[in-house]
Amino acid sequence: MNNIEVLNMEYGKRIIFDPSNGRVLNYCLEEMSGNLQEGLRPESIDFIDLPYGDTTLRDVDAYHVDVQTRTVVVDSYREHTLTYEELQQQLLIAQGVI
Repeated sequence: MNNIEVLNMEYGKRIIFDPSNGRVLNYCLEEMSGNLQEGLRPESIDFIDLPYGDTTLRDVDAYHVDVQTRTVVVDSYREHTLTYEELQQQLLIAQGVI
C-alpha cells in the first residue's frame, strides 16, 4: 500500500505555451483531427504558473506570453454584457426615480 501524504494546497492556472513565439497552447492539448492550424504541436513547450486566485485573465478574450519576460500579454478583453440588475438600475436613473 502506498503512503501518499495529502496536503491542503491551492494551485493557480498553468499556462502552457510555445517558447518560440508565446502562443498559448492550453486549448489544443487534446486529440485533434481535420483541418488544423500548423504549429499546434511545437517541438518544445514551456509553462508559467499564475498564483491561486490571480485575476490577470478575468474578462480576457485572447492573450499570449511574452517569451522574453515570461509574462502574460492581454490581446483583447471580452465585452461587458449588462446584467438584468444593471439594466434595471440604468432605467431607474434615466426615469429620475433614483
